Amino acid sequence: MECKAMIKVKFIRENCYEMYYVNLIHNHPFMHPDDSKFLKSERRLTYSQKQLVNDLSSINMGPNKAFNVLKKSRGGYDKVGVTVVDCKNFQRDLIAFVGENDADMVVNKLLKKQEYLTDFSFQYSVASDSTLTGLFWADEEAKRNYQAFGDVVGFDATFRTNKYFMVFVPFTGIDNHKRCVTFGCGLLSSETIESYEWLLTEFKKTFKKEPIMLITDQCPSLKQAIPKVYPNVKDRLCMWHICNKFADKLGSNLAKTGILKQLNDIVWDDQLSVIAFESEWRSILDQYDLQSHDWLKKMYNLREEWIPAFFSNCPLSGIMQTKSRSKGENYFFGLISNVDLHLIEFLNNFDTTMEAQRCAQRKNDHDSRYTIPDLKCQTQIERDASELFTRTVFYEIQGEMIASMMKCMSTSVVQTDELSTFSIKDLGLKALQHTNFEVSYNKSDGSILCSCNRYVLHGTLCRHCFYVFRMLGIDNFPKKYVLTHWLKDVATQRNPDKRANRNKMLGGGDELNSMVRYCNVPKISINLNF
Repeated sequence: MECKAMIKVKFIRENCYEMYYVNLIHNHPFMHPDDSKFLKSERRLTYSQKQLVNDLSSINMGPNKAFNVLKKSRGGYDKVGVTVVDCKNFQRDLIAFVGENDADMVVNKLLKKQEYLTDFSFQYSVASDSTLTGLFWADEEAKRNYQAFGDVVGFDATFRTNKYFMVFVPFTGIDNHKRCVTFGCGLLSSETIESYEWLLTEFKKTFKKEPIMLITDQCPSLKQAIPKVYPNVKDRLCMWHICNKFADKLGSNLAKTGILKQLNDIVWDDQLSVIAFESEWRSILDQYDLQSHDWLKKMYNLREEWIPAFFSNCPLSGIMQTKSRSKGENYFFGLISNVDLHLIEFLNNFDTTMEAQRCAQRKNDHDSRYTIPDLKCQTQIERDASELFTRTVFYEIQGEMIASMMKCMSTSVVQTDELSTFSIKDLGLKALQHTNFEVSYNKSDGSILCSCNRYVLHGTLCRHCFYVFRMLGIDNFPKKYVLTHWLKDVATQRNPDKRANRNKMLGGGDELNSMVRYCNVPKISINLNF
């Protein structure tokens, strides 16, 4: 039946009309009630839904997955109140807004942290045309970790993590659980000597204490900037990045032979002397007829900058050379790397990932404080170690204690009034490695020195030293060889007011991790180059 609902309007004069008839009664339903949820007027993302879509983007989950989370949490499609297209449109509009305000939003967010969070450091630099050229930031916990674990610092400038191709430069180290810990971060618009010099200067001003060693990639600008800021700090190339290039540089056919294993065996062996390394390297090149290979020649000429034998006297130089450390670091920062990200998105992703890193660190702290490891040697020196060191380091030391019993034997002992010198054969090492070591113990001051140099390189005593302790009847763990880096409580406790300050900054909400409310950020006119 024809519907009679209508309005009637007549023209009076220009821009003037008169409504003279109205009938609002329909003789039919507008639509089926089940279909009303598809009307545009009925589909609106609530603030909490917008927050969820944005929060999930901080862990690289897009609007499709965000909609699926909403659907599951609400109990079905019809309970969500929006469609997946609405979630996509919201993300699109948010990114469009960010595109116009990205640099301002990032700087304002970090300035807000600096204002409210205890001991938060932040600096940025701009060019003459107000283009953002650099960022550096570090919070209170990063500074506390640096004071405890900042002896050797990894400085990796290989991450392109945003749509402006700014270089993400994290400063990382190894904590007392032998896990990656982040000290500070930078973003640079270019890889010039001046850019790296600015970043290193800000890092130095923030942390003051100089590291013993910097581990870097092969960036030529960085290599020139480091001596200007840190003239007394040793600079070493990252072994993992170099070894990762072996297969590409040697070619697929050669990589299928045994050369990769042979090269890795001598490169990662911190027991090889300089002479032994050079001899083995030449032997491998002769075997595969690679004496004229340009890249291998270049790496050999740089051997003093990346081969462990040339850093045998540098304290703790061994803790940053492990493959697992480098792989873990690259995986960790790979989670937040996306060339389509705006800076504010990247910063939110970074905050989320740092929370995960620090949660894992606190869990490791808890396990070390409140769990008792299995004691296998049943000696007092082992019990001392279990009470002093974190679980990870204790189990490593325990392995050396067991090896001292099972795989070491003394071939000769020379004793004087104060000094005992043991010649020890290590039966647990590969044929390629040096297997005879000399350990000297000075009774007057309790000092012990092994030719394997493990304590200097890694900060923990070797099996050869534990063998000598057992032979000399030394029951307690020597305090002078308890390196604070590996202790359970080396890092001071977190500031109890930190959470309160953070809540004050957020005004009681979770604004820090959201871009939804950033429409009202102050404009400070910083630009980005696309």
